[in-house]
Amino acid sequence: MAASAGGKTDSQPPNFSMGGGAPEGPYDFAGDGLMDSDDALTAEFRHRLGLLPDEEEGLTEAFKQRIGLASDGECSRDLSEVTMPADIEREETITKFRFSNFAKSRFQPEIGACSFYKEPLKGPVLVATSKKTDIEKAASVAISLAIKRFCKDVTVPDIAPSVYANGASVISVVFNTLDGLSRRLQKNLSISSPSFSSSSSSPLFPTSSGKTPAPQDATDKMQKKYSIKKLFRTKSSKSQDESSNDPGSGLARSVSRSNSTSGEDVLDLGTIVANVPTTDLDLVQFIVGHGILRKDLRDEIYCQLCCQVTKNPSPDSAKKGWMLHALCTSCFMPSEEMLRYYFSFLSEILNDNKDYASFAKRMLHRTSSCGLRFHPPTWLEFQAAKIRKHIMIPVSLPNGRVVSVECDSAMTASEMCHKISTTVKLRDQFGFAIYIVIMNKVSSLGNGSDHVMDAIAECEQLMRCYGKREEQSPWQLFFRKELFTPWHDAENDAVATDLIYQQIVRSVLSEEYRLRSEDEMARFLARRWYIEQGQELVASRLQSMLTEYLPRSYLSSSSSSSRDGGAWAQAIAAAFNALEFPAGKKSKEETKGMIVDTAQRKWPLQFSALFEAYRVGGPLLPKNQVVLAVNCRGVFLLDEPYRILAALHYYEIVDVVFRAARSDRGPSFGVVTIRGDEMTFVSPNAETIAKLLTAFLDGLRRRSRWAVSIQDFVLEDHTRNASGMFHIVQGDVLELLDETQQKQLKEDWMYGRCERTGAVGSFPFDCVYIFPTCEKPPPDFLAMFKVMSSADVSTLPRKRGAVVIAKETIGRHAGHGVASAI
Repeated sequence: MAASAGGKTDSQPPNFSMGGGAPEGPYDFAGDGLMDSDDALTAEFRHRLGLLPDEEEGLTEAFKQRIGLASDGECSRDLSEVTMPADIEREETITKFRFSNFAKSRFQPEIGACSFYKEPLKGPVLVATSKKTDIEKAASVAISLAIKRFCKDVTVPDIAPSVYANGASVISVVFNTLDGLSRRLQKNLSISSPSFSSSSSSPLFPTSSGKTPAPQDATDKMQKKYSIKKLFRTKSSKSQDESSNDPGSGLARSVSRSNSTSGEDVLDLGTIVANVPTTDLDLVQFIVGHGILRKDLRDEIYCQLCCQVTKNPSPDSAKKGWMLHALCTSCFMPSEEMLRYYFSFLSEILNDNKDYASFAKRMLHRTSSCGLRFHPPTWLEFQAAKIRKHIMIPVSLPNGRVVSVECDSAMTASEMCHKISTTVKLRDQFGFAIYIVIMNKVSSLGNGSDHVMDAIAECEQLMRCYGKREEQSPWQLFFRKELFTPWHDAENDAVATDLIYQQIVRSVLSEEYRLRSEDEMARFLARRWYIEQGQELVASRLQSMLTEYLPRSYLSSSSSSSRDGGAWAQAIAAAFNALEFPAGKKSKEETKGMIVDTAQRKWPLQFSALFEAYRVGGPLLPKNQVVLAVNCRGVFLLDEPYRILAALHYYEIVDVVFRAARSDRGPSFGVVTIRGDEMTFVSPNAETIAKLLTAFLDGLRRRSRWAVSIQDFVLEDHTRNASGMFHIVQGDVLELLDETQQKQLKEDWMYGRCERTGAVGSFPFDCVYIFPTCEKPPPDFLAMFKVMSSADVSTLPRKRGAVVIAKETIGRHAGHGVASAI
């Protein structure tokens, strides 16, 4: 079975000249239909990111899930409302919750027992669905028709519905149909019955006015979620007018595109049935898409599928029905009420379809652990479901190596990062992320709970917009360093340092990372030559290899560079000698570590976690809709692409406060600065951003060597033969020293040197404010504390606990570093 999806692209995307790429040829569908349980389900995601043990304990679960630190090895459950009961595998549970009992009490009388029916239904199977709105009833009929078409129990039309003619994805059609009908239904009901409660038939998403609350369902979360759909759109440099003519822009507009219906408020329920597609993959996405978007339809779908495979006289039809079971369980769960009955149904299958039933049970466990999907199955998943096996997906590493990762439908970015890290023996896993690239569009999946297959689904939808088939989607996956901790140490993990170094080398070569001057480029290439070639540099050999070292634009005829190939070879050789590499005074590993440590400060925006946010309070910005770039230096507020509107370094930030969603706006967070300003942002990722910033701020305070006196203090020393005095005043900068030198240091006291006087002494913790920084803040910033009023300095937080004042030495108080502001 040949498949080009995910294969090597025809042209290398800019900014990701990683080397290697994805291998040509078909994908492998490997394994026995089950993921490796030791690796995928029970492995501890203990990512060693330089946190101290008590800091790691202090991080909340939400933050751990964002960076892949979940101690139980499972992914975030916040997207899955149904969890697997502990007793679901027990024989007594399976016996007690037989599906036949569920059917007797909850199927409509005209349906009767759970059994195959040849013709499509004219109404819902479940009594509960029949009591819902007319939209759910019509949807259940459309789902039944889709199941029958997929299983070839009825004749499939040759021509697909016109709604799919312009490359619209199935999930967007389903969404727009349900959403449009819901809005019209609510409007009609509100006109005919003013006292009608909107809670029973609220639209899929809130209205534009924001006054109608959306149901707390997966669709609600889909809109709030940090979506690669948005990032794909924002990465484009085209204007709005240009993108409107680009078929690819349909991906970004797919959720908001309306169907070919008029502006009338007529509730045409026949639209749902009329939009039932005709091809197998579209039918699968139509059925599963309804389950993803409408929680109330999930049990109905599972019950229809159970009927489809029970006493079905056609083995081929039954097999296709079981394929739908496998694909549905990969994307959403039945209700908590039905779960035990459905699991019992799967456990009682003993015929030729037992493998499918076992596969579906395993996927229920995985979906419960890793959460609801936001897109229906991809073409790759559909192919894998046919043979009940998982997919080997190639992921390119910065060093050019390609790692094949066994994936199932529930695979998250965190799990993929963990598998790759285990394969390459990477210990310091923090900040490494999965990136997906397609047609010059780049998006980071991070290393959290985002589903890998949802990202691939986005790429397949993009291909539909271009009038191509899903299997022609030329996406690639990359494993790259996305974010550094502010206290990153390249000596901690040689494997991580090598991967980051290789990423820097290839990114400089592709000009994703740019150097300020030709001299700086010469020094960088001299270091690279030393690392890769050794202490000897032969100018003629270097000149012959310049195309492998120097970006193409530097050697092109149109280049602004004043040097030709020979001049570049001489400049690199001169830098090589000036850095004393022929003498071998520094090891290759030290030089490599120096490049990595410098890169995080030189290119902070390239090593940032990006989040969308909207400013609702604080100092004015040129625009309120911003992209927040969190990196090792602080928080940068960006306008696209990469234009800095404002920057807040960590030493400027006093506190970060998270605020839960309220009736008039979503979750928000505030950043309080030394100057007394509080910038408030609304973001679907507000909690994650707040916890990430708080963890970085507290970690920096623990490791900081710099503080400022916020009040006058005099310490008289009578322990020596001659009396002495240690005196500090407000605004004095203090360098914190190794407190172990002061064995008699009192509790809550610190030890340091006053820069103004050069004196060394002890002082109470409450007399100083510790800067969250690894480097000394600039003089103009420090000068501000000398003129602060007593009222101003009294508002600065006294973070409890001492700091790290010598390498691998930590202060006494375990309370420090806990995200207390959240």
